Amino acid sequence: MNNDNTIDVQSKLYGFIALNASKNRFSTTINSRFKSDGLNAMMIPMNIREDDLFFTLSNSKNSKLNGLMIDFEYQNEVIELLTSKSEVVEKSSLCDAVVIKDGNLHGEYLFANALNSMCQALHVKSVAIIGANSYTKAFLLSNSYEVAVFDEYIEDILKLSQETQKDIDINRLSNELHVELSSYDIVLNFSSQDVSMITCSIKNCFELYENELKSVSENYIDRDEFLEYYVDVFYKEIVCS
Repeated sequence: MNNDNTIDVQSKLYGFIALNASKNRFSTTINSRFKSDGLNAMMIPMNIREDDLFFTLSNSKNSKLNGLMIDFEYQNEVIELLTSKSEVVEKSSLCDAVVIKDGNLHGEYLFANALNSMCQALHVKSVAIIGANSYTKAFLLSNSYEVAVFDEYIEDILKLSQETQKDIDINRLSNELHVELSSYDIVLNFSSQDVSMITCSIKNCFELYENELKSVSENYIDRDEFLEYYVDVFYKEIVCS
């Protein structure tokens, strides 16, 4: 993007797809990065309703776009439209980045990589994850940390361990049990489950949904702070690859 915030025939173009893309800071943050680095590129926020998602993705194959960033609400929905996909996308059924080339849509999943960048910056070795779901599966497939998973249903954690072939420390999450998380370097809460039973001090914490654990966290990474890692991964792995 140049100083006039304009594009030309040589510009790399990317779209940010979300229900309320214009209100999300992802596009403005990465466009600032393009501008500061002198890169002739721009990300366009695209407010897309769920009913229009299939049409938008299908038409992007033959558009001027070089790629897409998909917000959380649609990361499950785009899978069937991909021409090819990474192993993590294949196994987790989550896709947040699409590379468009020669009429093909290749899916990648960068959220887990951004989490890894954050963990590296915090010198993390041990991780506690709340919620046995697709986000946890993607993280397990993308990283090699010592991981403990906490969930209401032990069966779901066992299934995750089998599907990822990872050795997971399995823990039940229940209001009837005291949950101790102070020994872990970071807690990742990917669940909307009740976590009111967690009252111990947590070193580092990131939550995907509500700020349920902020009051017990020494260092709480909010969505705005995490956005910097997310943007950096998209920039390096999609734009500059």
